[in-house]
Formats: sequence, C-alpha cells, structure tokens
Amino acid sequence: MSSNNLTKEGKLFNTRDALWYLPKSTIGNTGGDYYFAQNPDFGAVFTYHLSNSYPSMKSERKKMEKEMIKKGQQIPGIDWDAIEKEGREETTNIYIVIKDLDGNIVNKISAPKSKGLNRIAWNLRYSSSTAINPDRLPRGGGGRGWYNSGQLASPGSYTATLTKESEGVSVELDNPITFNVVDLERGTLQGMSYEEYNNHAENLILAQNRQSVFSDNLNETMNMVKAMRVSLSRSKSVNNELSKRLFDIEEQLNQLSKKVYGNSAKSEIGVKNDPTVSSYIGNAYRGLTSTYGPTGQHKQSLNIANSMLDKLYVELDAISGNLPNLKVDLDKMSAPLIIGANN
Repeated sequence: MSSNNLTKEGKLFNTRDALWYLPKSTIGNTGGDYYFAQNPDFGAVFTYHLSNSYPSMKSERKKMEKEMIKKGQQIPGIDWDAIEKEGREETTNIYIVIKDLDGNIVNKISAPKSKGLNRIAWNLRYSSSTAINPDRLPRGGGGRGWYNSGQLASPGSYTATLTKESEGVSVELDNPITFNVVDLERGTLQGMSYEEYNNHAENLILAQNRQSVFSDNLNETMNMVKAMRVSLSRSKSVNNELSKRLFDIEEQLNQLSKKVYGNSAKSEIGVKNDPTVSSYIGNAYRGLTSTYGPTGQHKQSLNIANSMLDKLYVELDAISGNLPNLKVDLDKMSAPLIIGANN
C-alpha cells in the first residue's frame, strides 16, 4: 500500500485464492441463547482504494445550501429543471468486473464507492442470464433469489478489474489482477465434470427463457381476449356466438396457464400441485445447487419441461391465430377500439 498507489483514482490490490464450495448454515434460530462470530466473507474477496468520493448532484446541492445557511447567506431560489435532473441522475458507480481467461465477462459486482479503503466479495457465480421483461424491470436492475443469479463458475483462473461507470461510460481505474478459484475436492462421491455442469446450466437457461417467452405470449393473448370481451360488452348490439367463442378461448388459456404454473387454488393454500413446467424446471435447477452437479433425474426433468413447452407453444399459436378474425367481427359491430389490437 504505497503512497503511489494511494494517489491513483483507484487501486485494486492482489487477493488470495478463492475456495470453491457452497456455504451452508444449520444453526437455525437460536434467539439470544448463543453468541456466534461472523464468518469470513464467502468467495473471492477484493480490497481496493479510492482516492475520490462520488457525490450525487442532490448531495452536492444540499451540502452547498447547508454551508450558505451557516454563513447567514440566502440560498438560491428553486431551480425546478435542476431538481428534475437530480431525480433522473444516475450516479457514478464502482464495479469489480470478473472475466475468464478468454476475456468473457463472468460477473459485474456493484461495489462500495466510499473514499478510502473498501472491500467486496464475489460469490463465485455468473450474472443472471434469464429473460428480461421490460414491463417488469427490477429496481436497480438486479434482484435476489436463484432466478436472479447464475450458476457457479468453475474452478480455474480469472481476472478482476476495478471499473468506474459514469453517464453510461465505463473506465478501468487499474490494471486487472489474476486470481484462482480452487476446488476443495472433499466430496465422498465423484461428481459431474465441470463441462457437464456448465452444459446443464446452459440448457437450463434456454428452458427458463422458453418458459418466460411463452408466459409473456400467454399473458398478452389473455389480456387481448379479456379486452375483446369488454369491448363486446360495450358494443351497440348483441352477438352471443362471438361472446361464447371468446369465453371458451379464455378458458382454454386458463388451462394452458395451469399446465405451466399449476392450480392457483391449490397454490394459495399450499396444497401440492400436479407436475408442471415450472416444477420440472425447478427440479432441473436443483442439479446446480451442489458442487456434485446434475444427475440423470435433473436432466430428465429438463427434457420433460422442454417437451411440455413444445406442445404448449403449438396450442397457444393455434389460439392466437383465431384472434384476428374475431377482431374483424368486433369491428363490424362498431365495438370500442382496443389499443394494441393490430400489433
């Protein structure tokens, strides 16, 4: 930690090897009966130094106003454009970017940006590759839980780079460092190879994305059918045949949803559902929750989920193909316009 390093805008120090395992706690809730010291951070732990702070426009304004008040000065009038800009500001962020030796980004870890020494740990996992729905973006662009985290990175060598991101532009603050992820090799049984583990993870992501796309298409179709039923109810004439067809289509869509997510009444009170696409994909995921790797059962669950999705896509396409003709029938009745009906 030389004076030369401390004068740089950012300095990432070398780190020790990271041990490859899955942390587990069996303590449970002990209340105040016992005292437990906190374990060291799991994964690859990085220490870095920042010579600058990165305040937001709002914090800078409030600091200036506070100083002016102390001096007995009149603070400026409200600048509404500036206030609005403060609300939209994306502050400067600091990241540790993990790459494999081929230069592919494995994960991008959001790190503290306080002036001075900071420390952050990478949990040895890839970033999530699941499908992104623009209508349901998580706050902050991330999320928690298994669905928002990728699989374990395989043991091997990686690089880490201290990076600053401001106004959409990333700048490396220091040269990358190289570190190793080391397998403890303490398993009693011989696990799957790293290649098999990664192949299963890639196949699982493809299945998850297929399910996400199907669910999005199903929701769009369901919403359109419901909108058409509302439009029909407000038309200036009655068409029982069209009304019955729309009713039947909505019921068919509900049955497709049931095959993906299960019986909603059972789910509400915790009663076990029949196997669904979601349950098969969930079981396939469990093959990635240990360093042993996926078994034949996990791979079979993934195959079943894909087979079910193949059939569901065909059924949904057949239903969706009927909607344009029904829309024509609605237009002939001078029913209210449905926004997005021609998309």
